Amino acid sequence: MATIHFVNLTKHHVNVVRNDGKIETIEPSGMVARVKADQTHQMNVNGFDVLQTEWGTVSGIPSPKDDTFLITSSLVAMALPDRKDIITPNTHPRSAVRDADGNIVAVTSFQAFWRTRGEA
Repeated sequence: MATIHFVNLTKHHVNVVRNDGKIETIEPSGMVARVKADQTHQMNVNGFDVLQTEWGTVSGIPSPKDDTFLITSSLVAMALPDRKDIITPNTHPRSAVRDADGNIVAVTSFQAFWRTRGEA
């Protein structure tokens, strides 16, 4: 099987617990993927503004390569559901490893937001 590469497109190192229990750190690549966001004021509720966020274009994503997975934020991954090369650190409570203060120090898996068969 060919070697699979990971390119971390976040600003943070990603610690992942491998199946053998060892922790592997994937350092930031220096490139950062982002999603453009615009907000419009919708209403005020008891003195609090309520804004509507609309997600726009994604920047900082290289073209797909057969041997490479891109690690991004969940927002970037959800904005590109047709890209099956994009994964995110799985911060679900069953996957996140936390320190005594509750900070995530590692994850035990990645997650994907790929569009599945039958979805439009």
